[in-house]
Amino acid sequence: MEIKVSNLNGKLPVTVLRLNGDFDSSSYRDFDKTAQNELDNGAQNFVVDFSDVPFMSSAGVRSLNALYKQLHAGLSEDEKNAAKKGIRSGSYAAPYLKLVNPSDKVFEVLKMTGLEMYLGIYDSETEALATF
Repeated sequence: MEIKVSNLNGKLPVTVLRLNGDFDSSSYRDFDKTAQNELDNGAQNFVVDFSDVPFMSSAGVRSLNALYKQLHAGLSEDEKNAAKKGIRSGSYAAPYLKLVNPSDKVFEVLKMTGLEMYLGIYDSETEALATF
């Protein structure tokens, strides 16, 4: 999988990870390394563009969930509890991590694993960026 990184400035700085290829056991380490590098350089808001990802396995799911957890690690216990309550009720959307344009197959994986319940999924990068 190829990963292109760009940084956009709107209301907040946003790091965009554009993926190209399968997000699976042979590529998740590249994603993890790239995301960690961006986190280490101060990134706090991410958009992951799935426009060119035909397939995602459980390894990709684990990587997305790991990034979500890292982005939320600094929350207070009250904020974490409020997020959990919101996820259960369907009213929560992750404020720091958005996904763009997953294929039908990738969306089914997100839905099966429950990630679509709390990760905002948008049709375009512009739409996702407007939510920050």
